[in-house]
Amino acid sequence: MSEMEETKVRGVDEPSRVSKPVMFAASLVGVALIGFVDYLTGYEVSLSVFYTAPVIVAVWCCGLWPSVLIAMLSVVTWRIADAAAGHVYTVPIIPLWNSFVRFTFLLLTAYGASAAKFQIQQGKARLKALEGRLPICTCCKRICDAEGYWAEIEVYLSEHSSAEPKSKLCPDCARRLHIQQISPVMPAGGPSNRRTV
Repeated sequence: MSEMEETKVRGVDEPSRVSKPVMFAASLVGVALIGFVDYLTGYEVSLSVFYTAPVIVAVWCCGLWPSVLIAMLSVVTWRIADAAAGHVYTVPIIPLWNSFVRFTFLLLTAYGASAAKFQIQQGKARLKALEGRLPICTCCKRICDAEGYWAEIEVYLSEHSSAEPKSKLCPDCARRLHIQQISPVMPAGGPSNRRTV
């Protein structure tokens, strides 16, 4: 495997070369900056969607629970910016409802990003399992897995990929099998063109 391919595979397991605390701090700074811009633009302009960026960064680099914390801090930051901008609500429960809706939105974003990260890692792990050299027996065509066990090629493929093996004959093998099945019935001289009465 080349150095570039190793770096790509290594990148699957290590989403970032920067440490988790540094990325968590970067997410916090992102929330603070978005909150400041949210305050400057006033309560009439909604920047809710921009709070998803620090949440996604936290999911990718730190995990699900740190991103949930970032989501909570994003909602608190939005509420502080909203109040500081002078937004007065006619009904006192509306800011609580808006906070709940924003938190739910950010929480769903965090879970979605976490699921996407998991799917990408699983796909790359499966791809890695199918790359490189596979030790295949030249006689029985079984494959040796990483633990040293020999498995049928269909079993190996179904365990290490989403491919579904299906038994089928190639045209050459079909001809060869057809000839083997007919040859015991045919006379030694081959088929005759004469008609028998």
